[in-house]
Amino acid sequence: MLLKDLSKIKDVHYVVSKSGMIMNKYQIVKCMLELDETLELAYNLMMIYRNFIATETIDTAEEKLNTIISQFKEAHIKEEEITK
Repeated sequence: MLLKDLSKIKDVHYVVSKSGMIMNKYQIVKCMLELDETLELAYNLMMIYRNFIATETIDTAEEKLNTIISQFKEAHIKEEEITK
């Protein structure tokens, strides 16, 4: 669910099998991100990048892309930290 575009996931309530809680897609993602700060940072960076792809024009893309690249570098997230 973290890698999908939430707007494309049906807006229904899900029953979380281990806890029995009923949650919507946003609550599920919020709970998942609260588990790990690095995961939350990576998710937020992904959302910044997705927004960039969806909204930027050729006129403003270079400056914004450089900013995003800097944010990714400053995060110091290694792939192993996310996939473990």
